[in-house]
Amino acid sequence: KDVAEMKNAIEEEQRYSELAGKGYVAKQEYARFRTKSEALEAVVKADKAVLENARLQYGYCFTHAPVAGRTGSLLVNEGNVIKANADNPMVVINQIRPVYVSFSIPERHLSDLEKFKTAGPLKVEASIPGSQTPPEAGALTFINNTVDTSTGTIQLKGTFPNEDKSLWPGQFVDVVLHLASIPDAVLVPSQAVQTGQKGKNIFVVKEDRTVEPRPVETGLVLEKEIVVEEGLSAGE
Repeated sequence: KDVAEMKNAIEEEQRYSELAGKGYVAKQEYARFRTKSEALEAVVKADKAVLENARLQYGYCFTHAPVAGRTGSLLVNEGNVIKANADNPMVVINQIRPVYVSFSIPERHLSDLEKFKTAGPLKVEASIPGSQTPPEAGALTFINNTVDTSTGTIQLKGTFPNEDKSLWPGQFVDVVLHLASIPDAVLVPSQAVQTGQKGKNIFVVKEDRTVEPRPVETGLVLEKEIVVEEGLSAGE
């Protein structure tokens, strides 16, 4: 009703605006129609505000989950009294697709992590201890902004699609973070590499059963082995 009256008042205001411009009606008469039009526009705006408030109050009659996931046991049942702004939840929902796995690495590896992640997303694998199923594949999506001074580690998180729901919230898993792949790498025990005045070298057994020191260029260190990038061939 108010919208119809507003439209009619707007049309009258437009007609009298043209007539007033040509001098056919008094300006006071035109001002009366303009005031009526503006007043009805304000009434319609107030009606819309009342309608929006009603819709908002109606929305409070329903509870919608903020995330999709798996529900746990119900903490309230039919017939229980639910209070507004209560601290106790009705049910706990855990998101499982995707699922996030938290793990930590020693802070000494942070520089390697920063170097390799510039080349693209880093692969993360999570496997369930004792399980025969292949590990789940995910990607590194979070690096904490501080090092835990009590443990000397930095927290990371990997995101896993978890399509088969094999990973479960709160579960302990073994995590492998892949920084890079080095095909056909030559590995030697770390203690075999010596540091001399001219740099790093290694003793190589020749065909005549004698040994010679040979300068080498080394790369990554993995546990007790080190990658030899130059100076040594496979099998020597």
